[in-house]
This record gives sequence, structure tokens and C-alpha cells, in this order.
Amino acid sequence: MGRSPLSVTSSAESQIRSLSALTGCWKVIKGLLAKPLIIKFLSLEITIFLYMKNSAHRKAIRKELKILKLLYLGFEAICDFDNAGLVLGFAEAPPRPIAHQDAKLHIGFIVHLYYFDAWDDIEACLKQVRVPFGLLVTMTHADNHIAKKITDAFPFARITVTENSGRDIRPFFELLDSGKLDEFDIVCKLHGKKSLRAGRTTLLGDLWRRACLLDLFAADGRLLEVVSKFQADPDLGIVGPARLRVPNMRFELQDAWSGNQIRTLQVAQELGLAQEDFELDFFAGTMFWVRPAALTLLRQKGLSGPESYGQEKDQIDGALEHALERLFLNAAKRAGFRVGDLPMTITRQE
Repeated sequence: MGRSPLSVTSSAESQIRSLSALTGCWKVIKGLLAKPLIIKFLSLEITIFLYMKNSAHRKAIRKELKILKLLYLGFEAICDFDNAGLVLGFAEAPPRPIAHQDAKLHIGFIVHLYYFDAWDDIEACLKQVRVPFGLLVTMTHADNHIAKKITDAFPFARITVTENSGRDIRPFFELLDSGKLDEFDIVCKLHGKKSLRAGRTTLLGDLWRRACLLDLFAADGRLLEVVSKFQADPDLGIVGPARLRVPNMRFELQDAWSGNQIRTLQVAQELGLAQEDFELDFFAGTMFWVRPAALTLLRQKGLSGPESYGQEKDQIDGALEHALERLFLNAAKRAGFRVGDLPMTITRQE
């Protein structure tokens, strides 16, 4: 994709720097003794300061690293200075000028924030958007500081405080059911994914979120590519990152169901999607571009009510939101729309 216009910021949990071969070998040996997680390729070292007190946490992080590789986010793909922002986050770059011509499609960005610190990456990427857009932000509790940050950067942003249930899924349906998405031809659904487990910080969510931002609109030329696809094909309903469209050759059907098959098929039937015709197909992480019209079958089905989701208990699988994550594409297809995907924008692939 060429060098991203997004620069790199520092992180309290990560460091990235160039090393000589001799220094690199010594750092790896020293790191193994101190037990941080160190990954080194060629002259580039990434040290993740994860001092884990028990083997369960170490096993968990290794499992997540395996998932990253399956999703083409292994370290061979990100250990490149062009992609350093995937690890360290995106710093604010000078904003590109807004295009003077009117956009042929009215586009909107829908952002759900539970982890407020994820906003910095999203803000940096949105500031590179070259066409007019709308911005709707949902948050699980009021916070004057983050609200001011959002409106200082984007005075036209509309912020809604919503209950902490259904994660990023229920607030999206709340906007859909209320008609607030009807003003847009296409919307980009985003959220501050972090994938925290047991109070520890992991790489999985941060890399996942940042790769989605690049693949969906932040990489050079990607937004214009997306808009062109929707303009050229009125039957195109949803597009998302190809790396996260599962199941696929690297992410098999059993892994894609991940303990959610029974609940997903049950909810599908309740929504009028016949189980016998159901073929699992979804964008893992639930970040994508969609025409609101493609979600007609999901609208006004009681999916925006907090009572349908129950109390948030940090469930990994089995909750209603995990089932609905697996239903967006099938619902769009049943409504007569096509599904597309967007190629990876990481410079060095495995």
C-alpha cells in the first residue's frame, strides 16, 4: 500500500526500534530470562512488556498470537516500519484537505466506545478522511473529557450515551431502529476493540482494531475504493476486511463458530432466516461498511432493547451479541444484497 500517512506514537506497553544483529541476539536472550514477550525479525525488535505471573496467562497470550497469525496479523506481517502503527498506535498527522466537490454518497462513521483510550487511533484515522462525512458516537457512560475530545476534533459529531449491554452490537441497532442511520447511503461500523481478558493487556484487540481501520478506510486510497464500489453496484450491501471474513482457508468452520452455533441458528430462525439455508459467513470483530437498507430484516426486531442482552459478564462466547455478529451478512443476502470484501493493506504479508 506504500507508506501510510499515519505516523507512529509511543506506548507504555510496547517499544519498537532497530537493532544490530549482535545486540538483537543479546536482547532476545536477556528477554527470555526476564520473561517479557519478545518477538524479533531481522533487525527489528518488538518487546511487549507482559510480565505474566502464571502459566495460564502465558498460554492465553500464545493462543491469541496464533489467532493473529490465522487472521494474517502474525508478526511477519507487522514487523515493518511502514506498519509500526499497528503495534504502537496511530499518532495524529496533518489532516488532508476536505474535497471541494460534493460526495456522490452520503457516508457516516458509527463508533462505539467502551474503552475511551481507543479513541486516539480512530480520531487519527478519521482526520485523514478527504470527503464530507457524518459521525455518530455511542458511549456506555457520560464522560466530559472524552466528549470534548471528540467534539473538538469533529464539531459535527453526535454523541449518545447508552447502556452497557450488547457491547458494540446493541448500540448499533439502537441507532438503526431509531432511524438515525437513514440519512446515510453507507455507514462504517467501528468500535474500540481491545479484547481484554482477566484484567491484562493483550496485543490481539489493538492489532485487530488498527488493521480494521487501515483495511476499511485509513490506508492510502482505500476510502475512495470503497465509495467507488458502492457507487458502481447498487446491489452491494456490505463490505469488510477480507482477512476477517470467516470461515476461510486459515480459519476453519469450527473455529469460526467458536461455541456459538446453537445460539446463532436459534436467533437466525427467530429472525426468519431458515436454519437449513444458513451458511456461516461473517466479519470477525463486526467492523464493516454497510448500506442501512441492507439491514431491513434485522430492523425493529427487538435487537436494540437492553433487556434482550442481559448483564455484561465479559462473556467470550454464547451471548446474543456473539450470535448477531454472525448474522449481518446472511441478513443482507436474504434481503437481496451482495457481500464483498476488501484486500489486506499490510505491506509485508506472511
